[in-house]
Amino acid sequence: MAVPGYSHDKVSLQARLARIEGQVRGIQRMVDEDRYCIDVLTQVTAVKAALDKVALAEGGGMNRLVVGAGRMGLVARHQLGTSARSRRSPRTVVATA
Repeated sequence: MAVPGYSHDKVSLQARLARIEGQVRGIQRMVDEDRYCIDVLTQVTAVKAALDKVALAEGGGMNRLVVGAGRMGLVARHQLGTSARSRRSPRTVVATA
């Protein structure tokens, strides 16, 4: 059984991701320009909300992918991998351009 895709939503998903990419680039410019922290954090919050909409869009392609992966047992395998990682000490992730 193949994991269902999101081809019928692909154009809108790509457009949403392109907007998010633009927002992230804007945040990068704000940091480069030493903008106020609260302004940067406001934009970070907006990006997080936009990503949540991509991931949790009701009836969206991502939901179908998760359901399909669950049917194939991929979610269980992923959870096993993350539970082993969660016992390790947390790491700091540094984004690079």
